[in-house]
Formats: sequence, structure tokens, C-alpha cells
Amino acid sequence: MCCADPTRRWRGLGALPVELVVLEATGGFETVVAAALAAARLPLAVVNPRQIRDFARATGRLAKTDALDAGVIARFAEAIRPEPRPVPTDEALALGEMVARRRQIVETRVAERNRRRHLTQPRLLKGVDRVLAVLQVQAQLSELEGDIDGAVRQTPALREREISSRAFPGSGRPPLEP
Repeated sequence: MCCADPTRRWRGLGALPVELVVLEATGGFETVVAAALAAARLPLAVVNPRQIRDFARATGRLAKTDALDAGVIARFAEAIRPEPRPVPTDEALALGEMVARRRQIVETRVAERNRRRHLTQPRLLKGVDRVLAVLQVQAQLSELEGDIDGAVRQTPALREREISSRAFPGSGRPPLEP
């Protein structure tokens, strides 16, 4: 079914008598379907694939095909009844990407430093040093942290949490103005 508006094919979903739709999180591939289901105001739970795998293992369903997976997810939904949650806003998704990217940079820096400690060959040391030089650019992290801070300040629910967390002495961060 092809059309100019990809959400058009989802428009009739809101009329369906649905108690709960359960999707397995698939590294972001589920976001289009989740957004369409949320737009149709259907109760939605996006579940960690590990939970579904563990459930399948516990029920003796170890085969992997799309049809079997769909059946396992349906049985999981009936048995566990995961709590429906709202789909994250575009702002929340963007913030999540920024936080993930910051974590990746920090983890890669740590990994490269650890690798460097075990190397003795000058050529290999030089290669790791080049990677570290790129990762050490503090401006990159500072800019990313500024973007994260800005996103938190512009999101009312996150801003409220941030104000609360900075109110405690020893948090290491100055209080945020309400």
C-alpha cells in the first residue's frame, strides 16, 4: 500500500478495540510504528527484548521466526501485562541521543587509555595517541554538555528534576534557577 502520507495507512487504528499493544524494542526500528500507534491513541508498551527472550525461554519457546516471535510477544503481553507508557517526544529522543553520544565518547576515551597502558610498540602507541588526541578535544564534550543542559532547561519535566537534584549539597553542580 503506497501513499504520499506514510501515516495514512495507520489512521483507522484508533477505531480498533485494543487493550494494549506490546512491541519489542528493536534498536530504534520500532519508533515509526510506536509513533503511529501513539498518534492513534492506543495503549502502548515498548518492551526490552531481553524480557521477551527470558519469557520465551521460560515457556520453552526457543525457535526464532517472525510468526513464533509474534506469538511469544502476544503471550508475554497477556501474562505480564506491561504498563503502557507514552511515546517519548522528539525533544526527549534528541536528548537521549546526545546523552548516548557523550557516553560513547567518554567510554571510548577510557578504553583507548586502557589499551595504551598495555602497548609497548612505538608505532601502536602513536596510533592510540592520535585517537586520543581526537577524543581529547574538550570543546567537543563541552559543546555536547551545553546542548544537553539546554535541552534539559527547555523541557519542563526534566527541568523540574534537574532543579531538585541540584538542590542537594554535594551534587557537584551549582543550583539551577527555576
